[in-house]
Amino acid sequence: MKSAVLKEYFGEQVRRCQETLGKLRERTTKKRIYKLRVGLRRLRTILEVLDRNRAPVLSEEQRLELAKIWKELGYLRDVDVAIALAKKFDLDRKELKRKREGLRKGVEKVLQKRTLGEILQTLSAAARELDEAALEPKGLIKKLEQKVSGGFNHLKELHDLRILIKKVRYLSEGMGLLEPKLKRYQDVLGKLNDLDLFLELHGPHPAVELRRKSQFIKAFKDMPSARKQALETLKALKAAAASK
Repeated sequence: MKSAVLKEYFGEQVRRCQETLGKLRERTTKKRIYKLRVGLRRLRTILEVLDRNRAPVLSEEQRLELAKIWKELGYLRDVDVAIALAKKFDLDRKELKRKREGLRKGVEKVLQKRTLGEILQTLSAAARELDEAALEPKGLIKKLEQKVSGGFNHLKELHDLRILIKKVRYLSEGMGLLEPKLKRYQDVLGKLNDLDLFLELHGPHPAVELRRKSQFIKAFKDMPSARKQALETLKALKAAAASK
């Protein structure tokens, strides 16, 4: 059953996050920040499966704290992307670097606390002890199908589609049925998101705005294919979940 595969994936992702957290406590690097954030995103997708099956493993306080930590890591990642884009366009990076230093110190302070480690310990125990039925993915698959089938005509909706594609990717990855085409669509939408974040953090700039317009057109053109691929992947996941 795919729920057994998902359970094994759950445990593996917890172990990877614990390992990355340990390394981050020794030294903060962009690569480790990114790795932990992606790992937590994968775990949050698994937590959605558990929630759909009414088998929550974290307290409300832990859930809120996990969301807060994930956002803190996201803010730092966003500024790192903005700095890289500023360098690419040969723009001043001093203010962004000052902002990054403040965020870096905040993230290091958060990661030195015991909170995230304790949350990961709770998840590790759950990954070992949970009944496989709690990881039955049909409920989340149905929810994602409904959302992906909706309309995506505006910028906010394109960003929503990007998040949905991530969830489909991580769920399919967890079930051992990863569809590589989804990563390409996610990357297109991700580049658009990065340009929007840059303009928000740095302010308007003609060259960046032109690039952003070009990326928006590409993302919008790709949208029907991205939705179709996501739905086809979900269909395959549904069939796999139903198989014995």
